[in-house]
Amino acid sequence: SLYNSYINPELKIEKKKIKDEEHNMNISSIGLGFFIALIFLQGLGATKNFMKDKQLNTLDRIRISPVPSYQYISGYMVTYIIVLLIQIVFTILIVRYIIRIDFFMPFPLLFLICFCFGLSSIGTGLIIVAFTKSSTQAGYITSFLFTPACMLGGCYWPFHIMPPFLQRVSDLLPHKWAMDAFYKLQEGGDFFSIVLNLSILLGFTLLLVL
Repeated sequence: SLYNSYINPELKIEKKKIKDEEHNMNISSIGLGFFIALIFLQGLGATKNFMKDKQLNTLDRIRISPVPSYQYISGYMVTYIIVLLIQIVFTILIVRYIIRIDFFMPFPLLFLICFCFGLSSIGTGLIIVAFTKSSTQAGYITSFLFTPACMLGGCYWPFHIMPPFLQRVSDLLPHKWAMDAFYKLQEGGDFFSIVLNLSILLGFTLLLVL
């Protein structure tokens, strides 16, 4: 009866406290932006030894030696990649388990995005070395390129708040595609939602290295 339903209701109300993660997610996004900027800076600076060899005419001696040039460059790339892997893993572990900032995404996907972006950063460094004649010139270009690229790529603020024409410019930067991949994962996306971003980052790498 209606009375019995009122005395013994089937509907139960439970009180639970819901944690607002928006603030933590904003902190995470800011941290990821600076992380991408750090990887970019490390990628640009990783080619200092390559510049030294260029100034010492090591490259000219290699061209006339039986050692193929691509083998020499590949040796440098492998070294840079190993250093990049260590830096990424070390930084992620410190931020996650010591500073205790949640990235709101799976660790393997976070690592994969950072690694693909790091490869494009190393490629950018190699391009700078190829078109400069001294460490001083390379340093000037690196300083000139670093901050604007990070700003337009969304490392310091969300790229979607920029004017439309600047958003179109940011499409030409690997930073934008790395940050966009982070946003997709934080909104609940999976690996397949960032396949395009990863493909573009690897495309940047091939374009710069080859």
